Amino acid sequence: MFQSNQIRTMWMAALFGTVLDIAISVAIAQYLDGNAVITFFVLQAVLLAAWVRRSVGAWLWWFVTGKSAFVQQATHFLRTNSFPMPDTYYQSANDYFLQIASDEKLQMMVRLVAAKEVGAIGALSSSGQMQLALRVAMALEEAIREYGKEAPARTT
Repeated sequence: MFQSNQIRTMWMAALFGTVLDIAISVAIAQYLDGNAVITFFVLQAVLLAAWVRRSVGAWLWWFVTGKSAFVQQATHFLRTNSFPMPDTYYQSANDYFLQIASDEKLQMMVRLVAAKEVGAIGALSSSGQMQLALRVAMALEEAIREYGKEAPARTT
């Protein structure tokens, strides 16, 4: 997907959400014989409070239990799929998988699994779930670092 398309999609989603919130506010104001503008801002405050509560809860849960379990599973995934040991520097976990997927010296199955991970990371990032995508990226990067500590570089 092109970045310009992502930006257009983001603006369309924001516009759709705002129009939907205005419509809901007008409907509530009509039902309660209230002011639609005040109802709109009250609705925004309630939605913000709900978002903050979900975000704080998700991050707390992530740091308490989720992150370590995800890192363990991701490290196991790298090991069982015989991914090459990571070099010293990558921009991101996506960069690590992208380099593996495009390395013609590696076995085709390893390259295909890496390509699948590139697609999964991209799908998660473009789904609008930015906090989840950030948590997954953080855990994948830690898993790749842990995997790199396991043994000297191997050839695949």
